[in-house]
Amino acid sequence: MKIYTKHLSFLILTLMFGHLLYAQPESNTEVYKAPKAATAPVIDGNGNDAVWNDAAWVPISNVYIGNPVTADDFSGRYKIVWTSDRLYILAEITDDILRDVNSPALTNFWDDDCLELFLDENRSKGNHQFNYNAFAYHMAINNLDVADYGTDQQPHLYNDHITSAKTQSGTKYTWEVSVKVFGDNFVYGQNNTPLTLNEGKIMGFNLAYCDNDKAQTRENFIGSRYLDKSIANNGYITADVFAELQLVAGSIPTGIDASNTQEAFMIYPNPAEEGIIYLNQTSNIEIYNALGNLVSSAKAVSSVDISSYSKGSYLVKTDKGEVLRFVKK
Repeated sequence: MKIYTKHLSFLILTLMFGHLLYAQPESNTEVYKAPKAATAPVIDGNGNDAVWNDAAWVPISNVYIGNPVTADDFSGRYKIVWTSDRLYILAEITDDILRDVNSPALTNFWDDDCLELFLDENRSKGNHQFNYNAFAYHMAINNLDVADYGTDQQPHLYNDHITSAKTQSGTKYTWEVSVKVFGDNFVYGQNNTPLTLNEGKIMGFNLAYCDNDKAQTRENFIGSRYLDKSIANNGYITADVFAELQLVAGSIPTGIDASNTQEAFMIYPNPAEEGIIYLNQTSNIEIYNALGNLVSSAKAVSSVDISSYSKGSYLVKTDKGEVLRFVKK
């Protein structure tokens, strides 16, 4: 009976704030639910196509290599949509210094600033370092070179797999990326046919950024999925460490205002295993537990210490009326 009451209370609380929730499929760093695009976005680096409004922002905030980063040095987030023949990624990256010295990108390409896409089209997991069970695409900041290793254990360019463009506003860069998806049977140098994508398809996925301001080797490697430091840099070897990407329908649910689909508020890491969660913007907040009880409130905060919280689900309401769910593991 207690379990029933707990879930009923959480349902009631969700319904109370339901009109405030975003129209996007709920996504986080563990599972991204990418909506189908009625019309493919134009790859021009502007990110102003209406279809992007259907997709949720997710942060790139987990430092795999290097020291913790400051917001002016690096911050990032992304969203994904799809059509039957492409994945599309919109990424916003703040990087105070761009470095691209290994060009063309066939030597030490991970030591330059680059956006890195890990993709396992059938989420079969396993080793992919020198095979095409999965890809680790390193996208150079020149928007031309896309590098990964092949079956001959040598680096190659896969520039025909990915088209990208970016625009700049100060130190903020907006990337738009179009990705052809290939299966395990890909053979380098042959005429390979990209896969047709369908609703319900599940892939292995992670998005990361190599940040290097001045050193010969990269200073930071930051990814979207939380990974323990012991395995955080294993993505180029094994797809076991990838998160999950689900392709879902793209229609906005009935009764939700499409003008309110831009998600401005994010919590990370989510699920949270550490003692602190972070907000992507300063806000007044109220936090409710699964019973619908107010756990805490705070004014003008960008982080919350949850070390004393019990494990479970919580709702965070901001002073702007936004509501987002997070899980304490």
